Amino acid sequence: MKQVEKWYIKVDGKEVEVTKEQYIDYRNFQSKERMQNIRRTRCMIPNGKGGMRLCPKTSCGECPHHRNGTPLSLDVLSEDFNFDVEDPNEDVIAEINKEEKETAVRNAIMELDEIDRQIITMIFYEDLSEGQVAKKLRVSQSAIHQRKAKTFKILQEKLKNYQY
Repeated sequence: MKQVEKWYIKVDGKEVEVTKEQYIDYRNFQSKERMQNIRRTRCMIPNGKGGMRLCPKTSCGECPHHRNGTPLSLDVLSEDFNFDVEDPNEDVIAEINKEEKETAVRNAIMELDEIDRQIITMIFYEDLSEGQVAKKLRVSQSAIHQRKAKTFKILQEKLKNYQY
């Protein structure tokens, strides 16, 4: 049997399962950030072919190619020049949080009794009214209303760690 690959990243100290594409995007962002830190601390020197390469010296204080000044960063643009820069990482984290919440809701619904799960599914996923659900299940509408209210309390308790 073929094993399904699972991908995880840390968000707020918790391991969160993500898609392979989200994992790759996140790793690429980390790699770019790491390279940016290296470029910020080490000098660039000509490579003899018209391009630039990193200076082999790790201490730029003794380097003849030492840069003067600091590179302009997006933080400087945002803070000093009031230039709004969107963080592409926020979208990835927001998407991960949304998927995590949706998974928690699905899992909580799956833990319900069969009849409660049917009622919630029919009302919220099939867009049926309480009256239509009552007819399908051959019970009174007030019974459906009471079970729905009870089920909401159960779901609210199970999902109290998630804010919607």
